[in-house]
Amino acid sequence: MSMILDGKKARDFCKARLKERISSLGFSPRLAILQIGDNKESAIYIEQKKKFGASIGATVEHARFPESASAAQIEEKMRDLNGDPSVDGIILQLPVPSNLDKLSLLNLIDPKKDVDGLTDENQRRLEEGKPRFIPATAKAVMDLLDFYRIDPSEKKAVVLGRSRLVGHPIAEMLKL
Repeated sequence: MSMILDGKKARDFCKARLKERISSLGFSPRLAILQIGDNKESAIYIEQKKKFGASIGATVEHARFPESASAAQIEEKMRDLNGDPSVDGIILQLPVPSNLDKLSLLNLIDPKKDVDGLTDENQRRLEEGKPRFIPATAKAVMDLLDFYRIDPSEKKAVVLGRSRLVGHPIAEMLKL
């Protein structure tokens, strides 16, 4: 039996729930996105995040750094964001320029603000079955399955790829 899953329907349902939850908070959650370099696809993706955030009542800020930015400059900004109690979440927009160590930069994010779940600590928590944050694509896959009441337990699944952002988190979530 095959079935087409309409992601837009599930997204709209989740969006309404998020909007409700945020309105009950009494404040607007604040997300900071750091982008290094001028990757056009990333810029488009960030604009979509900003629009979605605004539509649910969250504030999304976009800090841009030139491709020539040093790790020390990024570290200083991360330190400021980590220490700012008004910042609820931080995303380092990938990809980062090849002259920078992506993993080191990701691990500068306070794991409690790492909403993409990409720090070593949050990846470990995911593997232990105690995720704090789930990377967005993995979360979307699980939400889609949940929306259509598809229980992946006791089913066979194949996940191609094992990236920190997509493949590995989806495989870990399917184990739970």
